[in-house]
Amino acid sequence: MANKFHPYQLNERNPITYQAHKRQITWQIFVPFGVGLLLVLAIAVCATQGSNFQVSQWADASLVMMIFSWMLLGFLSLVGLIFSIFAISRVLRFLPFYFFRFQGFLFRLQIRSHAISNRAVEPFLRMRSFTAKANALKRQFSFSRWK
Repeated sequence: MANKFHPYQLNERNPITYQAHKRQITWQIFVPFGVGLLLVLAIAVCATQGSNFQVSQWADASLVMMIFSWMLLGFLSLVGLIFSIFAISRVLRFLPFYFFRFQGFLFRLQIRSHAISNRAVEPFLRMRSFTAKANALKRQFSFSRWK
């Protein structure tokens, strides 16, 4: 029995392409993110080492705090992006079925609106065709009289 939210069954994943996809995720997302994180941490640690000047130490501490705040903001943005991707992937599992039903509804609405507009225009078309026939008949009699 199909679930009411999933009107169709999903196919199983191909294990070969799924493994390739997981490898690509690791090398294209997690490794560069980890290297960048280590680089930022190394810069932050190196910035706090070395000089004994009071101003330099406060500047280094401020730099570490600014870097940390931007890293936190970037991490929160990354979490929001991951949540959005997850939500969209869940919604896309059952959304095409409802969009297909909505498309059918719009198609029926289009057919009905065309029928209503044709009925609304029909009297004017009849009147125009009647006047065109009358004018043609009038021209025919006027030409036959002169010949």
